Amino acid sequence: YINASKIFIKQGVYDEARQYLEESLVLAQKENSLQDIYEIYLQLSIIYDKTGDYKNSLEFYKLYSAFRDSVFNTEINNKITELRVQQKSEEFEAEKAILEDKNKFQQLSITRKNQFLYAMVAVTGLILILIILVYSRYQSKHKANKQLARINQQMVEKNIFQKVLMDTIPNPMY
Repeated sequence: YINASKIFIKQGVYDEARQYLEESLVLAQKENSLQDIYEIYLQLSIIYDKTGDYKNSLEFYKLYSAFRDSVFNTEINNKITELRVQQKSEEFEAEKAILEDKNKFQQLSITRKNQFLYAMVAVTGLILILIILVYSRYQSKHKANKQLARINQQMVEKNIFQKVLMDTIPNPMY
């Protein structure tokens, strides 16, 4: 209807244009379409201006101006709200990224500490195994040395006994 009324205004058919605009105004008010309402008020102001009814033209122009400002303020408020939400979202995302980085760093730190701990346990285990092996080897050698010492002692005693025995038995070769 609004576009049709603009065509009628250009053609100079003001009564027909006003009728379309009044019907459009009722629909726009039911739908609470502020942009359509202020556009209708502007077109009605133009019609009354062209028909010489300056009082109504001024009234509709004031209505147009008030609604235009209201729509403009609403749009600005919506845009401000949208920008604030976007800023909060970006701040949240930045904070989230920082926390994720901190978490990764802590996980890496924990992983390194665990790896160090595992390495220390492994080294300690290897040292213990080495100590056990060295001690076991020492015990084996000590036991073998005792056994050899006893065998040597027995052999020395046997040699002494044989020598004493040989010394006491006369030698037929002499």
